[in-house]
Parts: sequence; C-alpha cells; structure tokens
Amino acid sequence: MDSEKGALELKSKHILIATGSKPATLPGVELDGNLFGTSTEALSYPEVPKHLVVIGAGYIGLELGSVWSRLGAKVTVLEFIDRILPGMDSDIAAEAKKLFEKQGLEFRLKSKVTSAKVENGQCKLNAKAANELPANRVLVAVGRAPNTEKLALEGIPIELHKKGFIPVNERSQRLQMEFTQSGMSSPARCWRTKPRKKLSLASNGS
Repeated sequence: MDSEKGALELKSKHILIATGSKPATLPGVELDGNLFGTSTEALSYPEVPKHLVVIGAGYIGLELGSVWSRLGAKVTVLEFIDRILPGMDSDIAAEAKKLFEKQGLEFRLKSKVTSAKVENGQCKLNAKAANELPANRVLVAVGRAPNTEKLALEGIPIELHKKGFIPVNERSQRLQMEFTQSGMSSPARCWRTKPRKKLSLASNGS
C-alpha cells in the first residue's frame, strides 16, 4: 500500500475490507452535482425546488422525496419496474405507496429513463411511459455501488461480482482467504451466522 512514507507492506492473518459505497449512476444521465445530483446534493438544496423528479423508488429516493414534498415541492418518482421498494415485501410496498401518494408523491412506474439534459436552466428527462418530463432538479437514487475498483486486487484469488461486490459466505468472509468485509462492499446487508426464525403475528384485538 502507498503511504506518506512511501510503499508499505502489511501482513495479517485477517484483513477487514471496509471501503464503503457510493451512489450508483445511470446510463444517459450525467451528474453535475447541481441540477442532476445524488442523495448527497439532495440533502442541501439551497431552496425548495418547484418540481423534483426522483429516479428510483427505493428507500433513499422515497425518503428524500417525502422530505422535499413536505417542504412544498412537487415530487414525481420514476421507477423502472412495476412497483416501489424493490426487494421489500410486496404487500408492505403496496401499502407504503398509498401512504406516499397521500403525501402528494406522484409515481410513474415502468418508466425507463433514456436521456436527460439541461435546457434553459431546466432539467428535461425522456423516459418510456413518461415522455418528456421537465423538472427543476433531478435526484438520481438508483442504489449504491461498492468502492472496490481501487483495491488493487489483481494477483490474489478474489473475483469481483459484475457490479463490483466481493462475493462472501454467510459470515461475510471470503471462502478461500481470510478476508472479512463490512458495509456495502458485498451484497450482504448484515452479518448473520444463523438463519432468522420465522415470526408469527397475532392480532391483539385493537
């Protein structure tokens, strides 16, 4: 590894990889850190946008979309598939969609964004099932990507997943080597050594 004192070699029986993650990007949408941004920029807009378009109906996009909607913005959420909150229980996601709609969020499902541009200071999106959609700001919230591209893994038996994740076992460990990794460097969201027990829900009559 490179350090302030030059090249440095460290040896250990166990190595923890905790390089974190970054917002995933979307082909056809160029982020400029201003009108087209990620969750980082959406946390500090200088003013409430009149119309905010959120690309991606996952928990990050919905949380921030809900915040700006409560502050007075018109919020339109574009999602590629036919439901919100991918990966979550479909019944819960359906109920959540009703609650978000009551808050004022508009959903356009099965909408694949094909291009995006800034014209006369305004964002313009083209998406299937949504046609051209103007907006004051666009939040790209299509997931997270692992920070593994600069780990210099060449020469050691670690083959990255096609999306950059490090394949691991149920203990978030490499099978062949004593590497353990945390955070979003792997597809696993939490560390678990035993399968979860099924929960039974009973009504309390209220």
